[in-house]
Amino acid sequence: MNSPARARLQEAWENTPPWRRVLWLGMVAAGTLALVAALLYIFSFPSTIGFYRVNGAYQPAFWLVGGVTVLIPLLAVFDLWIQAHRKRGKPYLPGAGIWVISGLGLVLAAALFLFLGTGPNAYPSNQPAQLLLAEGSSVSGVPNMAVVFWTPQPSQHTLQWGKAGEGRTIVEQAAQQEHAFMLRELEAGSDYWYQVDQGPVVRFRTPPGEEQPLRFAVGSDAHVGASSSQGDLTAKMLNQIGDPAHGFSFFFHLGDMVDFGFRNAEWNEAVALFAPTTGQVPFRPLLGNHDTLFGGAALFQRYYYPTGMDLKEGSRTWFRIDNGRVHFLCLDLEWSAESLTPEQLTWLEKQLASIPAADWTVVLGHGFTYGSGNDYQGWAWYDNPETIAPLVPLFEKYDVDLVLAGHAHHLEALQKNGVTYAISGSFGGKSDTALANKSPFSIWSEAGPTAFLDITLGDGNGTLTFRDPNFQEMKSFPLTP
Repeated sequence: MNSPARARLQEAWENTPPWRRVLWLGMVAAGTLALVAALLYIFSFPSTIGFYRVNGAYQPAFWLVGGVTVLIPLLAVFDLWIQAHRKRGKPYLPGAGIWVISGLGLVLAAALFLFLGTGPNAYPSNQPAQLLLAEGSSVSGVPNMAVVFWTPQPSQHTLQWGKAGEGRTIVEQAAQQEHAFMLRELEAGSDYWYQVDQGPVVRFRTPPGEEQPLRFAVGSDAHVGASSSQGDLTAKMLNQIGDPAHGFSFFFHLGDMVDFGFRNAEWNEAVALFAPTTGQVPFRPLLGNHDTLFGGAALFQRYYYPTGMDLKEGSRTWFRIDNGRVHFLCLDLEWSAESLTPEQLTWLEKQLASIPAADWTVVLGHGFTYGSGNDYQGWAWYDNPETIAPLVPLFEKYDVDLVLAGHAHHLEALQKNGVTYAISGSFGGKSDTALANKSPFSIWSEAGPTAFLDITLGDGNGTLTFRDPNFQEMKSFPLTP
């Protein structure tokens, strides 16, 4: 800016009432800083990178917010240039663009924070407890478990539990909202009960020892809270899993339990839907990409791995569950490979190396490696090179038997180099209706119906069965360790 222009700008500025100067500077600063804060908040969550990369339909929204953030200071500079070239003696009159774009920035930032629900989240009330699997196991090989529930206000509670005809008591030492009562040193193949305060008595059976086959159920992508969620079918499958006649020892849900992880109300709805089954069938959910959206991982940990639960070498989002000679390695694998940190990979290889070759090794995660699928919003939802490259060499090196995933909303079994892969991503969420791109390793697939996996692993053989909500067999495959 040349000297005459600078002088005119200074004169115009000095002739402007102080309140107008403050208002101008305040609008520019408020609009810019509010949007910068919103963007920093959104991208402070690791899952946002995956959300931006994979969901192309939402990228323009990020560009809009970023564009407005940059445009506010640029318009401010342009406004100053205009004032510097006005005739002498004219008062300083900021351009209308500054008010419009700064106001738009404030509105966008406020809308983002309100939509993401950054305020306090209420804990659910009057919810039944859930029986969650934890890291660590007893001398009989049965994994440790925890009776977990939550209260709207800090309070102290008592848990009574034990084998049939016996009883133990655990009393909380302080008032809290997250309540996790650890059940350790459980005996295999035994009937147990627990009771919170004077509530109902809940009965459950521990899984059999290593000499007996282990049967467990697996589902993924319930998407509770989505307008397209088929909650009635989810409830029907939960009833089948909870039916004692079917003999399921465990139930794993592989992620995307809710549609928007930052909405506490959806987690409350999911707890209410699942708890009648997961209060009596030992349960272990994993993180999915929808669960983690914009801070959702913190809510997942609150409800499904609270601080009072045992951890050995894993974390609250990736961990190991052992039952006799069957070993479950649960991964934090959300959109693609963004959440697959070096620390998690190091842990995974250490665990794989420690498992005897004759035992069953099952790897579970939300995101898939191999799978058929479609091109969607600019992303190839099939055979994913980003997860294949770091994971498949480990699976094949350490003779992993079974890799289970969701994320893709269809049913599929695949085999490659001695490893069986299965996708079961239709536990009530919207199902894919077609698979345009077939994986070369697929041995069976079906798009459209909802279903879950019924898996039995025994001494030298096992079965992998896809079942519909009526418990009818859709397809079954033999497994060998």
